Amino acid sequence: VSKEGGNSLQALNLAGQISSMGHKIIIITSNTNNRVNIFLKKNNIRIYSPSKKNKESLNTLKKQIEFIKIINFVASKEKVDLIQLFDPISTGLVGLYSLIRFQKPIVIRLGTIFEKFYGYKIKNILRISNRNAIKKIEFIIEKIIKFFCVFVLIKCKSVIANSSYIKNHYKPFIDGNKMYVIHNGVDIEKFSKNVGFLKHNDYALSVGRIEPRKSINIIIKAYSKLSLKTRPKELYLIGDYNFDPDYTELLKNLIKKLGLKENIIFKGFVSQNYLYKYYKNARYTIFSSNDRFFPMTEGLPNVVLEAMASGAVIVASNVAGVSEVIRNGENGFLYSSNSISELIEILSILDEAPDNYLDIIKNNATSYILNNLNFRKICRKYLKIYHNISN
Repeated sequence: VSKEGGNSLQALNLAGQISSMGHKIIIITSNTNNRVNIFLKKNNIRIYSPSKKNKESLNTLKKQIEFIKIINFVASKEKVDLIQLFDPISTGLVGLYSLIRFQKPIVIRLGTIFEKFYGYKIKNILRISNRNAIKKIEFIIEKIIKFFCVFVLIKCKSVIANSSYIKNHYKPFIDGNKMYVIHNGVDIEKFSKNVGFLKHNDYALSVGRIEPRKSINIIIKAYSKLSLKTRPKELYLIGDYNFDPDYTELLKNLIKKLGLKENIIFKGFVSQNYLYKYYKNARYTIFSSNDRFFPMTEGLPNVVLEAMASGAVIVASNVAGVSEVIRNGENGFLYSSNSISELIEILSILDEAPDNYLDIIKNNATSYILNNLNFRKICRKYLKIYHNISN
C-alpha cells in the first residue's frame, strides 16, 4: 500500500476497522513503508509482500506471479474465508488463480473505470506525438483491458463499486444481483479534529497529485481572475509535484506568466496526519478533476470526502460520483467540469459570503459524512456482504 492513491487508503482503513471488530485480516501488497507498517502492527494485521530485492522493480505481470506464490504460502498456513481485491487489472490473475486453486469467494472493489484509468496511464508512458496514432492505440488498449476486467468481474462472487456512476458503467456486463454500491469511507476521528490556525490563515486549497487529469491549471486560471480585494491571499497546491515533472513545469510557467509566484505555493506531499489542518483552515478547497479530456478516471474522490469531514467548504467539478455526496449549495458546491467561468462565479460568491452562511455549509458537510460515510458504518456494509457470501 503506497503513501498515495485513494484505493490504497481505502484498503488500509477498511482492514483496520474490520480487524478492530475481531476479524483476522492478512494484507498482501508490493508497496510498503514505515507509516503503513506501523498502522498494520497497531491494528494487529499481518502483511506479506515480495522481497525488498524485487519489490521496486516489479511490473504488473511479475507482481501477480509473486502474489500467487505468497497466496500459496499463506493458504498453507492460514484458514482463508474470502479474498478481497482492490484492482481487477493489477491483481486480476491473482483472483482467478485463487478462485480455481482454493475455491474461495472473491470480492472486487471498483474505484474507477479501469480501462479508462489504465488506458490513460499507458498513453502517458508511450508519449506518442501523433494524435491519430495515440487514439487508435488507446482504443485498442482500452478494449483489451475492458475484456479482461469484465471477465474477472463475471467470475467473482461480488462486485462493490464506490459510486453508482461506476456501477452503472459495468452493469450491462455483470449480473446486477451481485453488484453493490458502497461509497468511500472517511476516518472521522482524524479529519474532524478541532485545530488552531496555521501560520498563514487566508488561503484557498487544492489537494491531489499534480498531473493533467487533476486539471490544476483550471484552479490557477480561476484564482487569477478573482478580485484582488476579496480573494484569498494565497493558493496552496498540496500533492506530489514530481509525479509528472512536465505538467508541474507547465503550471509553474503559467503561474509566472500570470504574475502569481508569490501567491501560489507548491506544498508537495502532506501526510494524512497533518492534512486535516490544511482542510480545516482553508477558506475553501477546490477539486478540479476533468471528465472532458480525461473521462472516467475518477470514482468517488477521497479529497472531496476528507474536505467535507474536516468542515471545509468544498467546491468540486461535477465528475463521476461527486454529485452523489455533494448537494449543490447545501453541503458544498458543484461546477461543470472544465468550466472556468462557473468556477470563478462560485468562488467570487464565496469570497464575499458572510461567515454564518459558510458555517452552515461546513456544518452540513461534516454532518453528512458523520451520518453516512464514517468508516465504522462503511465497514459494517462490507462485513454484511462478506458474511452473506462466505456463510
